[in-house]
Amino acid sequence: MPKKTTLLILLVFLFSFSIFLYSKTLEEDPLINSEKEFELEEIIITEEDFLNALKDETGIGFSGIEEASLVWVFPAKSQEESGEAVNLSAKKIQVSSVLKEDFEKVEDFFRNRFFTFDINNSFFSDISESNAYYSKNLVCLLINRALKDQLSLDDPERRDVEVRCAESSFYKDSAESINNMEISEGDFFNIYLSSSLKEGYTWEADFDSNFLKMEDHEHDEPFTFFGLKKGKTTVIFNYFKDGNLIDREIYRVLIK
Repeated sequence: MPKKTTLLILLVFLFSFSIFLYSKTLEEDPLINSEKEFELEEIIITEEDFLNALKDETGIGFSGIEEASLVWVFPAKSQEESGEAVNLSAKKIQVSSVLKEDFEKVEDFFRNRFFTFDINNSFFSDISESNAYYSKNLVCLLINRALKDQLSLDDPERRDVEVRCAESSFYKDSAESINNMEISEGDFFNIYLSSSLKEGYTWEADFDSNFLKMEDHEHDEPFTFFGLKKGKTTVIFNYFKDGNLIDREIYRVLIK
């Protein structure tokens, strides 16, 4: 074999081998593949626990929890099929003559708990609205109605409110909500989480201390972190009520 051909084969081999070594380095480099492994406990919350948390955190004078029913149309398994309407056993709470800003607290409660709005199960008219939300194991209707002396819901100051929730495992495989953020190495940053001021509610942070340092945290203050070095990492916040996991927020952090 000519010397030039042998040299060319050797160079190709050395180049391929160097590419292989570099790819292995990328896989093992903690700055590039720095995701800490977290075992996420599945969040299972009953209708009663959810409605009690809603009452506690909003501070609105809802009634006690009552038995109810809820009709929900679940998505069809294929485009050729139509959705199935199911009458579910549910729980409900209600309150009369709620201020508009208090009703917005209830809407925010659903958003902050990573519920997904479902237009197909929602209903709107001049005097009432029924907003549908679902999570991994609950389906809920947030209903607000005009007062008897009101002709419509067009920006009224007060309204009657009812919340109905039923347990369902239909959406259990829906994706976990994830927040993405970028910071610079050596910078501080804050993460704000909504929380009840009542006793028994607490957020706990789980993170990789090789990449982030957390400052001392008080119950009603934001979580403050310091970026230690460049890389990608994850912060998982678990929300507990009396030791029971009821919610979770996930932040993926890129440190540049």
